[in-house]
Amino acid sequence: MKEIIYTHGLDVHCSTTDMNIIDSYNINNIDEMKSILMSCLMFTKIYKTDRTMNSLINEWIAHNKLYKYNLYRDHTKDCNFESREKIHIRFIYFILSRTEKIKYYITGGTNGRKRKK
Repeated sequence: MKEIIYTHGLDVHCSTTDMNIIDSYNINNIDEMKSILMSCLMFTKIYKTDRTMNSLINEWIAHNKLYKYNLYRDHTKDCNFESREKIHIRFIYFILSRTEKIKYYITGGTNGRKRKK
């Protein structure tokens, strides 16, 4: 069973095991990422996860970083949040997201980036 949510101008496809945000590379602001994820988690009826918001943000940032560096673009343009991501993959997302997270905290909660037009 699939469910489609439209929030913040994005299509989000949900199933019982994953949530896929289409064209997620367009969102670079961590506060906006949080808002989108909170909306999706609030409105989906079928996707359930035990992952933290921080874990989901790390994955999104990692996908954006790989997309920005033109790596695996066909896989990284959309962010696919698996409900039970393997721990070693979560660690890779954690490492890849560090520079953006540091910028976010240094600037007082906003990384200063706006959504691409």
